[in-house]
Amino acid sequence: MFYNNGVGVLYRENSAVAILMNEDSKGSFITSGGLEVNMNKNDLYKIYDEKNAIEVSGSLNFAYDSVDKKYLKEVKYDSD
Repeated sequence: MFYNNGVGVLYRENSAVAILMNEDSKGSFITSGGLEVNMNKNDLYKIYDEKNAIEVSGSLNFAYDSVDKKYLKEVKYDSD
């Protein structure tokens, strides 16, 4: 679900599992790690480290398992 401010939240079983930001959020939202819309890859790697990146179809993703406290090496999407 995207809100008017350019921020989207994905929910699974009544819990937020992902936060997405589009162009409308530029300049308004910055993550606690310093990530914001339109950062280049090198800046992202400085924050999250290149070894934690998952590139899929031109999209750069970082997925963190807050239970096991580690970055995921792949992301699987449900087709539902």
